Amino acid sequence: MSQLINDGPNPELRDRLLPMMSWLFTEPNPIGLNTMLAMLDCAEPVFRLPYIQYDEELRAQGAALIRGIGLEHTPGSKLLDLRNSDFTTLSEW
Repeated sequence: MSQLINDGPNPELRDRLLPMMSWLFTEPNPIGLNTMLAMLDCAEPVFRLPYIQYDEELRAQGAALIRGIGLEHTPGSKLLDLRNSDFTTLSEW
């Protein structure tokens, strides 16, 4: 992403990242981003209603996208296989 911002147009990189960008916005923001950051162990898997994590099928799709891009190109150092029970949902902050 930083290459697209700092180095100018890069159609090949853009095309590689488009599926990830689509995945991130499958549900309203910030659900996708927070889910991905939790999967990458960059954020606690905690959501506040009305937002909840992506379901297991969408998380599997996201994990496949991360593997396709390469974990080294993410802010995380590992990819966690989180289950629904790993997430905490708060009714209020």
